[in-house]
Amino acid sequence: MLASYKKFIEKKASNPWVYENLRYLPLLLLIQLLFVALWLTLLIINSEGSLDKGELTLHSLLFQMELFIIPVCAINTTFLAQRIAAKQKLSSTKTILYKLIATVIGVLIGTAITESIYASFGIIDDDVISLGKYTIDPITTNFISYALFSAFIAIPLFIKQARRYELLLELKGKELEIQQAEQLIAKAELETLQAKINPHFLYNSLNSIAGLIHDEPDKAENMVLSLSDLFRYSLNTQSKANTTVKEEIKMVNTYMDIEKTRFEDQLEYTVDVDKEAELYLIPRFLIQPLVENAIKHGTSKIEKGKMALSIKKTENGLTIRVSDNGPDFPPQMSNGYGVRNVREKLNLLFPEKNEITFNNHPEKYIEIKIHQLKKQTDEV
Repeated sequence: MLASYKKFIEKKASNPWVYENLRYLPLLLLIQLLFVALWLTLLIINSEGSLDKGELTLHSLLFQMELFIIPVCAINTTFLAQRIAAKQKLSSTKTILYKLIATVIGVLIGTAITESIYASFGIIDDDVISLGKYTIDPITTNFISYALFSAFIAIPLFIKQARRYELLLELKGKELEIQQAEQLIAKAELETLQAKINPHFLYNSLNSIAGLIHDEPDKAENMVLSLSDLFRYSLNTQSKANTTVKEEIKMVNTYMDIEKTRFEDQLEYTVDVDKEAELYLIPRFLIQPLVENAIKHGTSKIEKGKMALSIKKTENGLTIRVSDNGPDFPPQMSNGYGVRNVREKLNLLFPEKNEITFNNHPEKYIEIKIHQLKKQTDEV
């Protein structure tokens, strides 16, 4: 029942002060009910006694009020101390000390209020404390007794809370260690998944360069420079999980220049990228495996191959499409290494925020949708 009440006030009480007071309301009402039961018991016991029932009732009502006012004052001063400690980012030990002092102050404020109310009804406490020739007046006596009582009650509670804080800090430390370990694992997985230049592509490129050296040295030189740029991109960005669309397209164009030199008129390609999409982040080497698959399993299989890459910024994110006019995707294509690599990389960096679609008719393409836009400034 208390759990249901807590959930209810968490939904309804948006103001933290209101929530803090409502949180303790059941306990305060329980204390009131217990006192009412005690008061009724006294009335029954003294039903034929000499006690003035009117006076007893007045005292009882005032004492019930006292039992409500003092805890409410203590609750609010303690909550204020908690907020100040959180704002100043104090240690748990200092926070507990602040709250302990605030509890005593709250009790004293509540005592001052109730003493004033008692006095307005002409009820003056006659308890005094005598220390030799010194006598402490009743009001000060009440302040001292209530302060000591509140400290006596609060200290065990705050010692327990101190232990709870220590356990909480230990738990947060463990969570941080686990989080760091998960980040290291994710980083290692990404490094493993980062697309390396396909050895077959390198082998074929070197063969093409060798064939061009004597007959077309300028083409051979351009191909070597492009291959150098491609490897430089691969090596210089190894520590990065993401890159901008603009940088990735630059690398893909370099890759395509090499393939165009190899296949010459057998390959035509176009690249269409929205200008506003260029600064968004995508996993490094996300597009190159898709383009490589389109050439290896598509355009290279026909006499006149055509490939198109388009990247569009949509309302919900980015759409990356690689299409070609080669043979249809086979059923096992979705599990091929290049595509599996891309899928796992997307799931690591954009979990549940990505889609991969294969299509054969009326147009053959592979399409990636990323439903989470990130820019370079978003990365720490």
